Amino acid sequence: MAKYRCVRCGNVMGIDQNAEIGKCDHCNAEQALPICKDENMLSQYNTANELFHSNEYDAAEDIYELLAKANPNDPIAHWMLLLCKYGVQYCMNDDSKEWKPTI
Repeated sequence: MAKYRCVRCGNVMGIDQNAEIGKCDHCNAEQALPICKDENMLSQYNTANELFHSNEYDAAEDIYELLAKANPNDPIAHWMLLLCKYGVQYCMNDDSKEWKPTI
């Protein structure tokens, strides 16, 4: 089972590399998974996700851009590029306990 950093909470989640949807054990968020051709690509996603969660949007954006070019049909790379461009993070809403994209 491969390891992938959740784009919402940043915790490591185990995923089947052939799966299209995963669920984080920490925040319970179901999310689309990136289309990874190999372990190196998955490692790049994890690095970019760590940078994203550290608010290092420019560095994360550079990696997501490379991933989007390597696999133009991967919606996750394009979505994360958009989030980096506008500095959007997922935050838990205190009232509803749901994860919401927040600027």
